[in-house]
Amino acid sequence: MTVKAEFCREDSSRKNSEVRLPETKNSRSTPFLKADKQTFHQPASTAHKQHCRHKHPSPKPQIPAFTATTKMGRKSRSRKQLPFKFLMLPLELRLEIYEYCTVFSLLILTHTCRTFYTDINSRLAFVGASKGYNDYKAKFDYEHEYFERSPPHPLLPNDTVPLCIPMMCNIDKLDCNSLPRTRSEVDTFNCTYSTQVTSYIVRKGWCCCVGKGWWCCASCHRIKRQVEDYPEEYTVARARTTGEEQPIEEQPSYGNILRLPLDLRLTIYDHCTVFNLLILSHTCRTFYTDINNRQALVGRSKGYAFRHLTAC
Repeated sequence: MTVKAEFCREDSSRKNSEVRLPETKNSRSTPFLKADKQTFHQPASTAHKQHCRHKHPSPKPQIPAFTATTKMGRKSRSRKQLPFKFLMLPLELRLEIYEYCTVFSLLILTHTCRTFYTDINSRLAFVGASKGYNDYKAKFDYEHEYFERSPPHPLLPNDTVPLCIPMMCNIDKLDCNSLPRTRSEVDTFNCTYSTQVTSYIVRKGWCCCVGKGWWCCASCHRIKRQVEDYPEEYTVARARTTGEEQPIEEQPSYGNILRLPLDLRLTIYDHCTVFNLLILSHTCRTFYTDINNRQALVGRSKGYAFRHLTAC
């Protein structure tokens, strides 16, 4: 009842504010005019607003076509940017992809996760059909210390030998499907599995590496074992006495700067540029504390320009 009374009061006030003017030629189409603009712009009551909304609902704002397409485009782009999971593919599709891999690519995949390990090592026919593969069954020596038979693998079937680096040593070839002077797989193998080379020796026309671990030759693209891991008859000492092998290159052993006393390290820091000091401070904790606790080193360094530190 209060709402109805308010609405009637508002309607009567509107009627009182309207004044009848004399008819003219220009005023026939608009016989009624508002007497005062202030009365016309008075804010309406809440009940009147609700009544007008129910009687004449405002149309919903229409989204332009170009904005709708851009929103859909953003959604589609965000969906496309989601990382594709190779492991979500069914086994048949994964096996199809393995057929296009080289033997070194299969080795890298087996070291990635358990699914790749079981997919490839349970089906060694893919290894035999891969590029760069050479049959190792006839040359596979189980009596060698690297090929000793171990207990059955918990993830693989019985009598299954997983793909490993000793199988590929001196047999399989890397970079078999690349251009003649490219060494992508050779460099990847040496960066991933090889240790630092200490020296090289030439033995009966082919090059060996002195050190520990595996390495891949850049000329023949085959994986080899470094000489210090071979038996005694292949050591460098025996090679020098017999004259069969001659060292052709040796890399000097660099001393560790961290073993030097602090005074000598500070003397070395004096000859560094400001950028060299920045690199050293990001190397280890000792360099970080040596340099940052003595800002006078930074001030004396080459390329340094003094600036007042101001808070942002």
